[in-house]
Amino acid sequence: MRQLTKTLSYLILGQKGGHNRIQILELLNERPYNLNQLAEILNLNYRTVKHHVDVLLKNELVSTSKTGGYGEVYFLTPDMEGNMEIFRDIIKKFEKSKKLKDFTSSPKFFQNVMEQTNDAVIIINKESQVFFLNQSAEELSGYKEEEIMGDSLQIFPDSKTLDELINKVSNGESVVDYETKLNHKSGESIEVALTMDGIKDENDNLIGFSILSRNITKRKQAEEALIRSEERYALAQKAANIGSWDWNIITGDLFWSDTIEPLFGFSKGEFGATYEDFLESVHPDDREFVKDSVNLSVEEDKEYSIHHRIVWPDGTVRWVSETGDVIRNAEGKPIRMLGIVQDITINKVAEDRIRYLNDLLTAMKDIGQIISYESDLRGLMQGSCEKLVETRDYLDISIVVLDESKGRIVPTGHSGKHERDTWEISQDGEGTAPECIKAVLKSGSNQILDRNEGYCTSCKYCKHEEDHQTILIPMKHQDKVVGITIVCSDAEHEIDAEEINILEELAIDLSFARAKIITEEALKESEERYRVAFNTSPDLFYRISPQGEILDCNDTAIKTLGYKKSELIGMPLFNIYADEFKTDAKKFFMEWQKTGKLRNKKLKIITKEGQKIDIELNVNTIYDHDGNVVSSISAQRIIPETK
Repeated sequence: MRQLTKTLSYLILGQKGGHNRIQILELLNERPYNLNQLAEILNLNYRTVKHHVDVLLKNELVSTSKTGGYGEVYFLTPDMEGNMEIFRDIIKKFEKSKKLKDFTSSPKFFQNVMEQTNDAVIIINKESQVFFLNQSAEELSGYKEEEIMGDSLQIFPDSKTLDELINKVSNGESVVDYETKLNHKSGESIEVALTMDGIKDENDNLIGFSILSRNITKRKQAEEALIRSEERYALAQKAANIGSWDWNIITGDLFWSDTIEPLFGFSKGEFGATYEDFLESVHPDDREFVKDSVNLSVEEDKEYSIHHRIVWPDGTVRWVSETGDVIRNAEGKPIRMLGIVQDITINKVAEDRIRYLNDLLTAMKDIGQIISYESDLRGLMQGSCEKLVETRDYLDISIVVLDESKGRIVPTGHSGKHERDTWEISQDGEGTAPECIKAVLKSGSNQILDRNEGYCTSCKYCKHEEDHQTILIPMKHQDKVVGITIVCSDAEHEIDAEEINILEELAIDLSFARAKIITEEALKESEERYRVAFNTSPDLFYRISPQGEILDCNDTAIKTLGYKKSELIGMPLFNIYADEFKTDAKKFFMEWQKTGKLRNKKLKIITKEGQKIDIELNVNTIYDHDGNVVSSISAQRIIPETK
């Protein structure tokens, strides 16, 4: 508590801007706000509000929802919320120094707070007569302004409650978050948290009282429900396929939540009671990785967040995601590790499917006439930087998204104001992109171009003069650059460190959005790309098993051969070749098994009706993660007859 007093005194009384921090803390005590809302209510610049909130965050007076971006909301920490009396004592000292009086005398501030606060605000005189209440107070009490104005306040269960509160405040006692009940006009009893303070005139004479009330009925109900049933947490974990664990590093004991069974295939009673027992359920190929990750977290205080496989008692292999935190004693010695584990098998299967489909597309592009695919996040780019551009006319923002689907990097750009170039960059870093783009890809860090470096190629359509500043910020996912945020300022404005922080947050938001699109939509997108490319090709395309059976074929093959698809699936490959070419077909099949590819092999196929057609055969191979052959992707191109 003493440390909190020192911190508040320093930030409010000992630094410039203390009045702004008071108002931010007061507003966050009422309800959570985001930065834009705080800036609007306080009629302050967004960057000013962000600076003060960052200071309060650093000193652990406020917390954040950690959602990121402009929707991120802030609220008081439990320590701050539980010690508002200390805060109010410091405000009184601040009032004496005349700083707070100038600020709170602003009609605009009072109007905004009264109109936008969710708390019920009622002001009464010394005789308990109401002479102000806001809209929230009308909703809380059920009374309209015209019904209660000038009358004695009659919303407490009995008059003694209000009399006691008035006496406390009159005697200088603090009334903060006082929990009681109010009577709604309908007769309903409402649980509220009430804060009451005195109102004085210019001569410091007490003339009335302000009452701020917050409806906590739902919160009280939630608290009681939570106390009654801790089992609901376990049910929620089970529904989300999440388990939790608690590892005593000193004794080696490992305690699991009741939700462990669906994740590991064991009942809680059957599961290993020590860390070593747990390792027995980890896939043999992943055990060393898991052990090394745990050791790094415990010994070197590294983040513990990994994916690995679990083997169920019946042999089923599942993928899980684990995250954990190490608990240390006062001397810094690790004593416990707490974590959660979640089944991510579906995601992993989707990722493998995406990789497989992309491999198929790559193989098809190598041997057929397939239109190349370019990824485009235009809508994402537009929405993500639009607001920042609108509020900063001197900024021009462009986003570059990297697509490696064709074995080369293809940036495509879009700005809040202007279209961008498209460049090609090979894997070795060569290509048509500006050197600044290459530098970001190589270093993975921000690149700031000095005004004296001249005109950046990325600003070709910006209408800027040469004297401007360009900053390039990488967007990363899993330590890999997936895009670049390019920011240009005009000659009149120098982008400062705080603004770079905002832009870096934008880059983080975009990278997560990019990753989200990859994980949630890429499978659907890949399926569609493969289906369109496979079925619309003018060539006859097949997927052939390692044993030589047709696994799939496209519409061109069905139409050309005259079979139904159900007749072709499962048919031996050699059945579609003319008799005089079956020997060559088998020889080429054996060659493919040895080399993994075939090029420009001349053969004849035969339709269901007996028509023979000259074709040119090209084949690629699709492998799994372990290098085993999954199938071939084969293309038969019809050779036109020559006269």
